[in-house]
Amino acid sequence: MSSYPPPAYGYPGYPPPGQPPVGYYQYPPYPPPPGQAPAGYSPYYGAPPPAGVPSGIPAPYPPSAPYHPYYGAPTVPPVPAPEPESKKEEDHDGTEKDSKVTLPTPSSDAKTGSKPMVSYLGTLVVDPTSPAAKPGARKVPGYDPKPHYDKLMDEDTSALEMARIILIMTLAQRDAFKDYFTETSGHQIVDILGGRNKQRALDGILLGPLDYDVVLARNLFGKGEMLLIELTLHRPSSELRILSEGYKNMFGDDLAEDILTDDNLSVRVRRLCAKVIQVERPPDHTPINSSLVSQDVESLAKAETQGDDKPYFEIFVQRSYPHIAAVIAEFESKHKKKLKKAVKKTLGTEDGLATAITYMIQGLKPKSKAQNNDGSVWRDAKLLEATMKGWGTRDGDLIYRLTRASWNPHRFHAIKEAYLKKYDKSLARRIKGDTSGEYRDILIMILHSG
Repeated sequence: MSSYPPPAYGYPGYPPPGQPPVGYYQYPPYPPPPGQAPAGYSPYYGAPPPAGVPSGIPAPYPPSAPYHPYYGAPTVPPVPAPEPESKKEEDHDGTEKDSKVTLPTPSSDAKTGSKPMVSYLGTLVVDPTSPAAKPGARKVPGYDPKPHYDKLMDEDTSALEMARIILIMTLAQRDAFKDYFTETSGHQIVDILGGRNKQRALDGILLGPLDYDVVLARNLFGKGEMLLIELTLHRPSSELRILSEGYKNMFGDDLAEDILTDDNLSVRVRRLCAKVIQVERPPDHTPINSSLVSQDVESLAKAETQGDDKPYFEIFVQRSYPHIAAVIAEFESKHKKKLKKAVKKTLGTEDGLATAITYMIQGLKPKSKAQNNDGSVWRDAKLLEATMKGWGTRDGDLIYRLTRASWNPHRFHAIKEAYLKKYDKSLARRIKGDTSGEYRDILIMILHSG
């Protein structure tokens, strides 16, 4: 077994961190009327937590496991490898009743005196504008990355053992490990990623939520437009600012500009995804203007008869998410048809624009079968199934969708429940039946780590 990470094959250099983004803030909770969203409106993926949730960690779903580990949390015994399937009995959501997986318990990152944290994908990550640790500095109090570095670089360490080591590290410890790796080896982690499926799965969990998204955004070639859609659409402006800052710090480039100039993407999709990054969307607490909602509904109805895409760019980029949810509800009530059907007729299928708009509609429209009527978890459960449906497994899509979903354990639990309701089979059983070897075992460990 070769040492981790594998031999380098090339990303651009890693420039020094930039300055903190100007005016960064967290949106306040969405208030009651006036301006209330339609009944059953579900917050978007990564929406700010409700008031009273400690440490800024969203908890929209009943927890099935402790919070995901984060900055400053204590280390715990290693996550055990999956046992033979004959020794396990699955619960309704696909987790094992006799599982010995132990997750770190949360502590207050804001009081560690270490790097500042920001909310991203439902967990806390190190602010991308923070400078790297000084050589020899103890970045996370009580954590020494050297033992983990020595073990991960050992040629005798299996991929499964590597996954155990990474998954018991908190996100802040993984960030400290990356700095230590650079200091010790002279390389950046992102410069030496890649390999077979199990290696790619290890890369994702080691990078953590933000750096993993940054690397995915840098390497869109050959992965289709759906990855870009998932990275940029139906997300709060605060997270898109963090993603852009992380991208600039890692590669020295502007994310929106790189998207706009990527000739491998269709013109309309790159325009849409770049615009949502560049435009500051109104916060969710902005009162809903019922007159503007009706005006937008009529604009979409008129666009259907004319094949005009301009209203979609205006509404789905510039309006708040509760406003868009109100537009969806009023359009379907008034015109007696689903908006996504009108989208397909208006925008056509020659590129991915209709898919992008439909992705947002599915996330904003309530779904009674999902927890909290959250349409986005139902949508994401279907996207996970799409990676394994038909002949062959789309491993790259499965890896990034499973890994990105795992960062927020409460939402991930809801996705697994939605998957079970939709397909009458647990996500764990589905993955076990479609993958094999250490690659399968690593995916199952990621599944249970969330």
